[in-house]
Amino acid sequence: MRSLSAEGGYDIYCTGSNAGLLSGELATYLSGRYVEIKAFCLSYNEFLDFHKLQNNVSAFLKYVRYVGLPYQFNLKLENDVVYDYLRNIYNTILFKDVVKRHRIRNIAFLERLVIYLADNAGSLVSAL
Repeated sequence: MRSLSAEGGYDIYCTGSNAGLLSGELATYLSGRYVEIKAFCLSYNEFLDFHKLQNNVSAFLKYVRYVGLPYQFNLKLENDVVYDYLRNIYNTILFKDVVKRHRIRNIAFLERLVIYLADNAGSLVSAL
């Protein structure tokens, strides 16, 4: 990225779920030559607009089921398609960003921990 930036004539966008993990390193390597652009999930109204849906119970259940990740604009709102996309995001974050970056060896334990935290975080009674 640095060499392309030095050549000039390029707009460089470095994206990914690990941006938070790398923000300190980016600041060091690029020394102020970058701008962080935060991307958020779609709001419910944005989700309706993107998929041209009416505000009803069925649309709300789709929003809850499929989350509001902007790339889904390119996907059919079908379980197999969207869940495959979400599974790939999950695996990228867990295995490439967390496991590789922090050199975690007990991956099975980490997977069980993530499932436990996800299952219990929204419970009425929680051990968290």
